[in-house]
Amino acid sequence: ETGARMHGSSGPALATLAMGVAQLQLTADVYTGGELFKEVCDTPYVVKRQIKEVFFISPVTGIMREDFDANQKLRALPSFVSLNSSLKAGDKIERTIDLFSCPGYMVLAHEDPAVMEEDYRMVRDLEAGELYSNIEVLVESSTKSRRSLSLSKTENMKSDQIIQAAIPPSVAE
Repeated sequence: ETGARMHGSSGPALATLAMGVAQLQLTADVYTGGELFKEVCDTPYVVKRQIKEVFFISPVTGIMREDFDANQKLRALPSFVSLNSSLKAGDKIERTIDLFSCPGYMVLAHEDPAVMEEDYRMVRDLEAGELYSNIEVLVESSTKSRRSLSLSKTENMKSDQIIQAAIPPSVAE
């Protein structure tokens, strides 16, 4: 997207977290006198924190046995800011093939880029192991009946293998 507009949704809050001020705040300031805008323009550009939105990738379709955000290891990461998912126990989770089938996302923020990368790798490693272990996996047969499968095949896979498995063959080629 190259639209000439301000970022909406969580963008202003994330920009403020990273930079200390966001475009939306500066625009409003200009219309009310511009003191903050002048101050920011006279200050060198400094990124206070690295920010990363991590979108989850489900390798399977199934039924949630517990709330998606119940994994406390995600919340314990040094760079953890927030976890956003509406999936609750009993809800159907779809295999991720696009943004609409994404089960949620989390925000990471930290001053040290190395901490950010380590936490990002941990999220992907959790996805390759226990993050989706609370799902009753469903497979649609030709008669549309559902059968439960085990996630044991994904438990020993590396995160990149899980991510690749989540990409439909037509997209991966």
